Amino acid sequence: MRLSDMADTIRRSLTAEKVAKAIGLNPNRAGFCKCPLHGEKTGSMKLYPGSRGWYCFGCHQGGSVIDLVMAYYGMDLRGAIEFLNDEFQMGLPIGYTPTQAQEEEAKRRAAEREQEEKRRKAFEEVQKKAFLQYCDISKALADAENDRIDFAPKSPDEEWDPRFKRALEQILLLREEASSLAIVFNQKEEK
Repeated sequence: MRLSDMADTIRRSLTAEKVAKAIGLNPNRAGFCKCPLHGEKTGSMKLYPGSRGWYCFGCHQGGSVIDLVMAYYGMDLRGAIEFLNDEFQMGLPIGYTPTQAQEEEAKRRAAEREQEEKRRKAFEEVQKKAFLQYCDISKALADAENDRIDFAPKSPDEEWDPRFKRALEQILLLREEASSLAIVFNQKEEK
């Protein structure tokens, strides 16, 4: 069987999503995932259904499932065909085992992507927590402002209501807390 015939068989048989999952990518329901060919925070690689392949809107690379394996592992056409044949047990009359260096590079990239994803999720969790605390503080601050207005002395000679004093203290503390949380919430993600 000629190499071009094997390539056609693979392109017709395997979807981009299936191959992407096999090399460690995690597409969402819309078929997008993070492109392994360049660093990015959000997925810009689209995996098309059927034999339509893939395209990255970030680095503008795309092609068939074979092109994806070639780009990901740095293989030539024959190596990619052999790899896919072995990986998906297609039974084509060839065999391929990635070199140790290729396997290590693929594992390194997968670990790097996993670390980046963990770091991004942790950052989002900190921001989410800060936002929720900010919302709680904002409500408490509004309540304290209402108490300040409701229990304020009506004249300079009138004695201060303890609720008015407490409201003034709370307002100062809550504004300070809100400011520090706003700083956390508005931080940019570090690269």
